[in-house]
Amino acid sequence: MISEADFEDEEFVGLELAGEEGSSCTFSNCTFRNCRIERCTMKAFRFNGCVFQDCRIINNRFVNCTARELILDRCALIGVIFKQLSSAGLGSPLDAATGCTLKFCQFEKMEMPKTSFRESDILECNYTECDLSGSNFSGCRMEGTELSFCNVSNADFRNSRGYIVNLKNCNAKGALFSFPEAIHLLDVFGVKIS
Repeated sequence: MISEADFEDEEFVGLELAGEEGSSCTFSNCTFRNCRIERCTMKAFRFNGCVFQDCRIINNRFVNCTARELILDRCALIGVIFKQLSSAGLGSPLDAATGCTLKFCQFEKMEMPKTSFRESDILECNYTECDLSGSNFSGCRMEGTELSFCNVSNADFRNSRGYIVNLKNCNAKGALFSFPEAIHLLDVFGVKIS
């Protein structure tokens, strides 16, 4: 894997990396298409305004990395701990993750207002103490995905299913939900509807 390099406005197509390690790279406004990055360790990588299309990013480790304004389109991300890509006050790490599959991913204390996850499969993921206000989760399949202590005010969950939004500790004012899935919002209160 590459180390100590800067890339701007570059396009990477069909890149395949497995079990490699790299450090101190910056990618600005780059595009990654049909890439597979699996079980790699990236140290001090910076991703700014990059687009990932039809990529598979699986079980990687990010050390002292930052990401901001990423766009993910039809990508599969498995086991990504987004805190390892903390933007450290530089804005949201993601602008959009649309039509993607996110599985076993963790979002903790992330500032991601107005992020679009539209039409994605978000499976067995955790969102804890995140600002997701105004975010778009419409049309998502979210089995086993829990949102706790999050701000989901004005977020759109219409036509999504499988989510667990804990209304006891989340701010959901103005959030949009659709029937019949919205009935499960009452589960945390022990309410039974027949």
